[in-house]
Amino acid sequence: MWVVKLGGSLANSANLPPLLDMLTRFNKQQLVLVAGGGLFADHVRHAQTIWHFSDHHAHYMAILAMEQYAWLLHSIQPNLHPARTLADIQKLTAHNKIPLWFPYQMTQAQTDIEESWAMTSDSLAAWLAQQLQASRLILVKSAPTPAPNTTLEQLIQQGIIDPCLPRYSQQIPVTCIHYADLETRLTR
Repeated sequence: MWVVKLGGSLANSANLPPLLDMLTRFNKQQLVLVAGGGLFADHVRHAQTIWHFSDHHAHYMAILAMEQYAWLLHSIQPNLHPARTLADIQKLTAHNKIPLWFPYQMTQAQTDIEESWAMTSDSLAAWLAQQLQASRLILVKSAPTPAPNTTLEQLIQQGIIDPCLPRYSQQIPVTCIHYADLETRLTR
């Protein structure tokens, strides 16, 4: 099973519908799709600067931002199927359907998930990949595909991934790619 996280920045791209169509045609590895937070999470960040609410509250609002983006993805591509629990994911993949993760229910009150802006949807996707014992995590970004052999630490330094990701991806290979390279990566 592979976990594929679509960056929130893709919400502004005309390439999003064809990308989602391609994902629904490719399910050889039993994909689980994770939505980023994108513009929805940006609104939470902005609101926190105005209202100064805690990182605890911002964390759950940002997870709900991921759910908002997931609803957007589902509205564009209804062949992605909402999944809120591990059982939902397992049932959908058993029927060769692509689960689209709605993270709020599974992440509520998880003490192993950091409640800060250092913990983004990238790390939440890695956390989910751990829960699923996935064989790969693919982070799909609008940023260019990093050079081969780029380390996670280098990606953190470049601001491409968040600093929590290495902690949640210790046993899982992580690939970070530009969305235009996704089909090629999936067919390898």
